[in-house]
Amino acid sequence: ALSRKEKFSSNWKKAQQEIAKLYQRIGNIRQDFINKVALDLSKKHAVIYREDLRI
Repeated sequence: ALSRKEKFSSNWKKAQQEIAKLYQRIGNIRQDFINKVALDLSKKHAVIYREDLRI
């Protein structure tokens, strides 16, 4: 829908805001899942090693 709107018009800005909300929600869901898994792992195991990989 965003690609069919005239760039920087008020309707384009509204559509862009809706997309931003959607991506924010997706990010929050992912972060929540990661936090829940990390909490579960930390409760079940004494020591956990974490490593940052460049992908």
